[in-house]
Formats: sequence, C-alpha cells, structure tokens
Amino acid sequence: VGNGKPPKEIRRQGKRAKQLEAMQQKADAEDAFFRQCQREANTNTGGVGGPQLSRSEAELFQKQGAQGINFDNYDKIDVEVKGNGVDAVPALQNFKDLGQNLPPFLVRNVGLMNYERPT
Repeated sequence: VGNGKPPKEIRRQGKRAKQLEAMQQKADAEDAFFRQCQREANTNTGGVGGPQLSRSEAELFQKQGAQGINFDNYDKIDVEVKGNGVDAVPALQNFKDLGQNLPPFLVRNVGLMNYERPT
C-alpha cells in the first residue's frame, strides 16, 4: 500500500487489541469495586453507611413495621399448596425460624423493619 497507512487487517487488529484492553480495564475496575463493597459489608457494624449513619438509620426504621395490620388474621385464610415435594418444605411461621439460613445483613434488616411473620 503506497499511502503510508498499514493494511486494513493490521488496523483492525490494532483496534481490536485496544478494545480488549479497555474491556479488561473495565472488568478489573468492576471487580475491585465489588470486592471493596464486600469488604465494607463484612466490616460494617453501624448500618448501611457506617457508624455515622446509625442514628439516622434507627430514626428511619423506628417508623417502619406493620402498624394497624393484624397478621394473625392471615392464619384464618385457607391455603392449598400443590406440587412435587411440598411436604418436604415446612411452612415458615416466623422469620426467627430461619435462624442461620439468612445472611446477617438480612436478619438485621428484617429486624429493623419489625417484620416477624411472612405473609
């Protein structure tokens, strides 16, 4: 090629190499962010935003819950469960029955919301 440009195939390969490099950099950045979020979630004991937000969080969640709804009346509703293996899974009566089967952050959130019984 006499115009001083590299052949088309070589230009394509160069562009593709740059694209792959950019994709890898993005993937690495996303991985680093995800791992940082995991570290923060595993060490965070003061709420979503750390100790500085725990008071605001408590104020927000104290207003949550099932005020005015009598969930005990839900027990009076007839429910029919069908399907393979339904007898192998017992009905969940309250969230405390889940015990260690929920991650700690979820147990905490269920408690903050004052949820006791699934509906």
